[in-house]
Amino acid sequence: MVFLKRILTLVVAAFIFLTGCFSHNIGNKFEDPAGAYLKAFVSLNTVTTINMTPLAGAYISCNGLIGYSASTCYCTEEAKVNGIYNGRDFRAWFSTASVDARCNILGQEVNTEDCDITILDSDGYGPWLEPGSYKVIFKSHTDMLQNSLTNTFQMQADGINANPGAVLTDTNQSGYYSGGGCNGDPTVVAPSTMHMGIAGNNTYWTNDQLGYGCATTGRVYCFEVPDL
Repeated sequence: MVFLKRILTLVVAAFIFLTGCFSHNIGNKFEDPAGAYLKAFVSLNTVTTINMTPLAGAYISCNGLIGYSASTCYCTEEAKVNGIYNGRDFRAWFSTASVDARCNILGQEVNTEDCDITILDSDGYGPWLEPGSYKVIFKSHTDMLQNSLTNTFQMQADGINANPGAVLTDTNQSGYYSGGGCNGDPTVVAPSTMHMGIAGNNTYWTNDQLGYGCATTGRVYCFEVPDL
């Protein structure tokens, strides 16, 4: 009888353990009630390329900020308004001649030559999840730079799958400035062009390999900055 009780206890303990595991990691989907995982989303509003200025729904706290400071404020405020802020900044996946997106989303406003190489080579950052469904978009920073998405990237901060299409990036598949010539300035004229990504398209999420006028507007991808 004692032996049977021990067997029953072990079976119950194993069931509880496995239930806990599967409830928090189901395939490529996570539950995240405490905000432990990093988030990434597509902005609700459109911004201009110059100074990353919001065209609609601007946040008062971001007034007067320009460039990457503006985009960081914008993405972070959007996270706060939609209840997914957990004390870490959010930064835009956008590149210029002086800042590569792959560095910016790790909190370093520099190009890759000046980025901390130990950080870029590390596979320890991630995963990034979409709000609402908590599906994994990128398992790691390395996957991101290899254009390897786990699920489609198209969710907004409010958890609504809007599939907004065009997203400002000027960034190639490896996270570098794509060198279109606009450099974040819509006043630049032809033959310079800007490159954009397509939300909802795993192949061209960051660069659709087409050229757009420097004054083109669109949304931005916002990534939560990991604790380095």
